[in-house]
Amino acid sequence: MSDREHERAHIELAIERARDRVGTSIDELDERVKSKIDFGRMAREHTPQLLAVGGVIGLVMGLGIPKAFIRMVQIGIPVGIALEIARRSRPSDENQEQAESEAKIFS
Repeated sequence: MSDREHERAHIELAIERARDRVGTSIDELDERVKSKIDFGRMAREHTPQLLAVGGVIGLVMGLGIPKAFIRMVQIGIPVGIALEIARRSRPSDENQEQAESEAKIFS
């Protein structure tokens, strides 16, 4: 083998080793990511906490939101009706202008 062929073989071997190291590093990284993002494992490890949070959310949804909705309806509907009655009883701009012009004529 000439020096040039020997150098080329050495470079190719170094490239192959580097490729193997990168492949190994990628595989290790993939395994670490999979173990960190394993939702099934996390759920198994934190089952009591998840049940407690689910219970609290259920209580808030079951007891808190309906009461707030009922209170909003109890207050909102009468206020809305009162505003509509007030709007209808107030003379419109057109009627008010006509009343003012009639008052000027008769005064």
